[in-house]
Amino acid sequence: GPDQSKQIAHDLVQAKIRELKSAQSGAYEFKLEQHRVGWLIGRGGETVRAIKEQTGANVVIDQSTRDQGFSMVRVMPGPGADQAKAMIQEKLGDFGAGAGGG
Repeated sequence: GPDQSKQIAHDLVQAKIRELKSAQSGAYEFKLEQHRVGWLIGRGGETVRAIKEQTGANVVIDQSTRDQGFSMVRVMPGPGADQAKAMIQEKLGDFGAGAGGG
């Protein structure tokens, strides 16, 4: 109904505001093809959780654009952000290299 439409619009506006704030604050942000998102998150969230625990960084996977074929991965600025970024890039490199083997 109309209330649900209002809530959806509100959520979209809030997401856009967060997106702009993160862009201004120097967050590391990149697009991830949707078929890779589950692989990066890991079973039950274990892969992304391990990255967060090892680095102390805040890693956010925004799947609001999944219908367009991708999601946004953000590493928020702060301690461990560079290390988290490097770990994610390494994981994505592994995905590309290991996709064919078993």
